[in-house]
Amino acid sequence: MACTIEQSEKIEPLYVAIGQRVLEERIKAGWTQQDLCGQVRLARSSIANIELGRQRVMLHQIFDLAEVLSIPLEDLLGVSI
Repeated sequence: MACTIEQSEKIEPLYVAIGQRVLEERIKAGWTQQDLCGQVRLARSSIANIELGRQRVMLHQIFDLAEVLSIPLEDLLGVSI
C-alpha cells in the first residue's frame, strides 16, 4: 500500500523531529557523528541524514539510538508511551 501525500505530510515531520533530538543528544554527549555511527552500526552519512530528517529510521535503529544516547525511547520519539 502506497503512502498518500497526506500521510507523507504527517510522517516527514516525525523524522525531522527525531533527527533533531538525535543531533541534540549527540552534541550533549560530546560525540561526533563518527563516534555515534560506530556505536549504532550505521555509516556516518546515515547519521548525518537522520539528523537532517532525510533518512527514515528503522525501528531497531530507534531502539539502538535511544540506548546508546542514554535517553528514554519516548523522549527520542517525542511521545508518551
